[in-house]
Amino acid sequence: MHTPTDPATGRGMTLFALLMLMLGLLTGLTRGAWLDAALWLALGLFLGCYGLITLDRWPRYRRALLALGLLAGALAFGLALWRWR
Repeated sequence: MHTPTDPATGRGMTLFALLMLMLGLLTGLTRGAWLDAALWLALGLFLGCYGLITLDRWPRYRRALLALGLLAGALAFGLALWRWR
């Protein structure tokens, strides 16, 4: 288990979140599958917020990142349920 402020884990999560965000944009713009794109974008935003919290670069915005990540995670969960029902 990593510590709450592990820079290596935070960088990896943030980079993976950027890849997920790019995949979401690519899915939405090229195929027009906006529900799938929204799912990837919400997952990327969730992981990016948690990665930035883990990096501890912006301790001033920790609560805002936590709230945004929570909302994005709930949106991703709802979209996943809607998509695969």
